[in-house]
Amino acid sequence: MSRRALNLVFNADLGSSALVGPALRGIAEAVGFERARAAEVALCAQEAAVNAAEHAFAGQPEGVVTVLVAFDEGLLEVSVHDKGQPMPPGLLDAARVTEPDPLADRGRGLFMITRLTETVSYCPGAEKNVLEMTFRLSPAAE
Repeated sequence: MSRRALNLVFNADLGSSALVGPALRGIAEAVGFERARAAEVALCAQEAAVNAAEHAFAGQPEGVVTVLVAFDEGLLEVSVHDKGQPMPPGLLDAARVTEPDPLADRGRGLFMITRLTETVSYCPGAEKNVLEMTFRLSPAAE
């Protein structure tokens, strides 16, 4: 199978970023992910897109967020790019090891992403910030 890729570009507002989850769920199912796993892919992508819209641009809708999706050899790669404010240093690493307060209204997104992805990494930059996530298609589904 050859590599398949798709780019989603949207204004950094919560209404536009809310479309990322349903789009990624459909993509994940189309390449063979089971419904439950496709829902996890969608949840992670949605959370990353909303975080970029909300935090990188502090609610300023003139920012642009790009979600790149690629599938090849049983691996779905999702990267979220923005040119806004970078994530605070160490935040992703902290989310890997610290469970969020179950009574808090917010703060579960990165923790959830670290648990549901095969890999997750973040690279801040002067030109753009990139959160990369990968999801493995189960061998039985390939």
